[in-house]
Amino acid sequence: MAYIQIVIVGAGIAGLATAISISQKAKHEILILESSPVLTEAGAGVQINASASRLLSNWGLKEHFEAVATRPDFLEIRRYADNELLGLIPSNVKRYSERVRGSPHWLVHRVDYQRILADAAIANGVKIRFGQKVANIDIENVKIMLADGSTVRADLIIGADGIHSRVRRSIPALTEYVPRKTENFCYRALIPRENMMHNAATRSLIDIRNQQAWAGQDTHIVAYPIANGKLYNMVMMVPNQGEAPLAKYNEPGDVVEMRKVFKDYNDTVKAVLDAVDSCAKWTIAELPPLPTWSSENGRVVLVGDACHAMSPHAASGATASLEDAEILGLCLATWQNVEDLPRASTEYEHLRKPRCERVQEISRENGTTFSMPDGPAQRARDQAFRAQRIALEKQLAEDAPLVVPEEDMTKQYPHPSVVQWLVGHNITEEAQAYLRRRS
Repeated sequence: MAYIQIVIVGAGIAGLATAISISQKAKHEILILESSPVLTEAGAGVQINASASRLLSNWGLKEHFEAVATRPDFLEIRRYADNELLGLIPSNVKRYSERVRGSPHWLVHRVDYQRILADAAIANGVKIRFGQKVANIDIENVKIMLADGSTVRADLIIGADGIHSRVRRSIPALTEYVPRKTENFCYRALIPRENMMHNAATRSLIDIRNQQAWAGQDTHIVAYPIANGKLYNMVMMVPNQGEAPLAKYNEPGDVVEMRKVFKDYNDTVKAVLDAVDSCAKWTIAELPPLPTWSSENGRVVLVGDACHAMSPHAASGATASLEDAEILGLCLATWQNVEDLPRASTEYEHLRKPRCERVQEISRENGTTFSMPDGPAQRARDQAFRAQRIALEKQLAEDAPLVVPEEDMTKQYPHPSVVQWLVGHNITEEAQAYLRRRS
């Protein structure tokens, strides 16, 4: 195998994970260019489902994540008005995620996530250069022009620079594709543990450590503890108000205004919101399906939000980035020289694009599912949640061998078959089988 130079634009989760995956599968020179002056991420919670934790474990990072992760038993789906428990999505109860999906479910602080990945990438010999703002990309000659006038040459450029990707805009077939608003606007808040300890209801939420989803009228809330219970992470969805810049995560929000939006929620939610000192606001955006994820010559490839940015309603954006990293690494490991890059890029896209586009759909659908106005559709949804919860509780009470649902991406969330496909699918096995057949 030829030794090549790879330049990755962006040191977020997608860029760092891609560097780790490639560096573990082949010995290439890998450089990450990051526009920020230091390694930095907006502080928020991230869910790491079984598909993602399996990859991180395979990359030798399980102990690092276990040291900082919260392990919830369930996602509890509750009614906004009276806090009624409607549905339960199992995660780590009785090692459910490991027994059924093959790996645990973790909740982590995004800052911890990025730090662990950065340390691992550097340990694998990856170089990271900060303060490197990309001005332009010459696809034909495979070189990057930086804002300071300098040039970086590569054999392969990987765009991991997010929803507003400069690398994506350099690909002629993608210049017209821009982020679009979704139906939701959201507030985000991180509540210190000491604030949650002042009230019995809020204390139990951070100590039990389950995830909560309160389904409301045109609004919903998802919340869970992170950083070993030191922080309580809240994401609060409301109809799109369009005030914050598109896809910016940390614009200052008004706490009083935020509380008014959820004034009809139950007393437990109100107590949590009373514990909020400050919040951020975020106009959620996504990308439409793209016709391609790479340049025609196969020398520029996209990963993560740069090619499939999605709304957060399926908690799968970061997982999709890790899956991209794994599959791109496997595809690159099968070619012998630079002339094979177009084939590797095509195979990567073939393996990833259909799955990512369906996850985008599920994310979009969930934004509506959890925010239905009260009425017949809402009552039918709640009854489906209850039936699923009762069946799960019976299964767990009997302590019988757990049934692994058949994966079915066409079902509607939270049907067990689509949940299994979403969070339990082994993308490494799928890719390896495909690449074996191809060879």
